[in-house]
Amino acid sequence: MKTRSQEPIRVGVLFSETGVTSVVENSERMGTLLAVQEINEAGGINGRELQIVSYDPESRPARFAALAEKLILEDRVHIILGC
Repeated sequence: MKTRSQEPIRVGVLFSETGVTSVVENSERMGTLLAVQEINEAGGINGRELQIVSYDPESRPARFAALAEKLILEDRVHIILGC
């Protein structure tokens, strides 16, 4: 069993993959995924891997709010990156 200091850092990612804003958000999403990959390849943060939990808010503000709440309460992420 991993100790708390060895557990991955859970990162919530909320960028639309569908809908009207997905055209803009796709580049932001790809940049976020690249940054996480590079951080993990360099050994993570203090030796802790970043673990992505990602959802598609479908360019709908109400869905962003609902998914942000889900990421915090159910998925127990440490941070949310997105719009």
